[in-house]
Amino acid sequence: MNIKEKAMYFAIQSHKGQTLNGEPDKCKFMHLISVAKILETYHYSDYIVAAAYLHEVIEDTKYSFNFTRKDMINKIEREFGKYICSLIQGTSEIPKSLSWRERKQRTIDEIRKLPFENKVIICADKINHLEDLYLTFEKNGKRDFYAFHSGEQNQRWYYNQVYESLIDSVDENLPIFRRLKSIIDKVFPASLSDFLLNANEKEVRLRKLTASVLEVKRLKALNHLEQPFVVEFTGMPRTFEHAAVQDLFNFFSSYGFKATLLNDITKSSIYNTFFGDSIKKLSKEKIVQATSALQYNQFLGAIQPNRGTDIVLAERSIVDMQLRNYVAFQNFDIPIENYQQICENSIDSLIVSCADTVSVIRKDYNGLTEEEEKIQYYNDALLRNGYCKDFGKSCHLIETTLLDADCFALEAAESIMPDMRKKYIKSFNNRYKCNSCK
Repeated sequence: MNIKEKAMYFAIQSHKGQTLNGEPDKCKFMHLISVAKILETYHYSDYIVAAAYLHEVIEDTKYSFNFTRKDMINKIEREFGKYICSLIQGTSEIPKSLSWRERKQRTIDEIRKLPFENKVIICADKINHLEDLYLTFEKNGKRDFYAFHSGEQNQRWYYNQVYESLIDSVDENLPIFRRLKSIIDKVFPASLSDFLLNANEKEVRLRKLTASVLEVKRLKALNHLEQPFVVEFTGMPRTFEHAAVQDLFNFFSSYGFKATLLNDITKSSIYNTFFGDSIKKLSKEKIVQATSALQYNQFLGAIQPNRGTDIVLAERSIVDMQLRNYVAFQNFDIPIENYQQICENSIDSLIVSCADTVSVIRKDYNGLTEEEEKIQYYNDALLRNGYCKDFGKSCHLIETTLLDADCFALEAAESIMPDMRKKYIKSFNNRYKCNSCK
């Protein structure tokens, strides 16, 4: 075990049970590994990265609650040596009897005198806090400093003064210091004119969505998923799901996610190649059986673990198979496969499109009223007969009667992101045994 791994495991044990302020589903270790990865990005030494994992052990762990600061310093020195211990001490203990402003001023003064190595650790710590805060502002659509008892103006003063202390006697043009200055200017801009002011509703929603996907991208950098995040689109026919799947494929790909697109099997070249002219000779039951088998194998191939795929976007796949069977054979479940278990285990978000039956007929069937009974039956089967109940909160019903294709894709993306965030956090917590997080 190298020094970084040793520090990482020590930090995991030290902060066990602790969560991030304001985000109880994220364990405290997520902040520590983020700080360490920032320093790795700028190629700082293994000792500095190790110290990043340990930088809050002395002040804020289950051990520090039971031992004095001096005892904790001695413990770290025994475990990791004097050099790493000196890197994580940073500032001396400041009396809590002082006011907030006095304590922060003492910290600012002491940072100014620290060696360069200590300063880059503090810099990475502030970068991570502020980048998380900025994404929270963007996701919520408002700048909320409620969690900071000192208020926005005091926080503006503090972070700007910390930055000035950090660059004192060092090169302020180093990438890590430029990154800190950039995020300080975003969180505490000279003017608030750029923060969601005078923006229309769609622009506001797009900015919130962008912040959500950037948060998940940050989570992805900390922990990959063994099995990809899987979204299925199903619902009433002719409700934009085909266009939405393509739009979301482009959307996730543009943010660096490796996406796999599974279009409706009946519209694919595989379908035509498999059936050819023989489809005319098959019974309805045989066609459904063969189509389901094709789609089932395509789906299983796409969701195989450890293949580097981040997200699978499936148009009318596993859930839809059962639905088609129900509609075609009036509640007779064709015994090809039991899809229920694979649905529950593999699909992370189910997007269900629905619309007023008459509107769909007028829009997509040119007023052919003989289709009304068929569409209504399909809709009832989906919504009233339990095909979505097992997905709980991960089933998202989108009413498309008054939406265009772009708005449907936007609503779908807004529904997917919380599920995706939850899966990445759960995977991280499991990997690092942070199971006490909510």
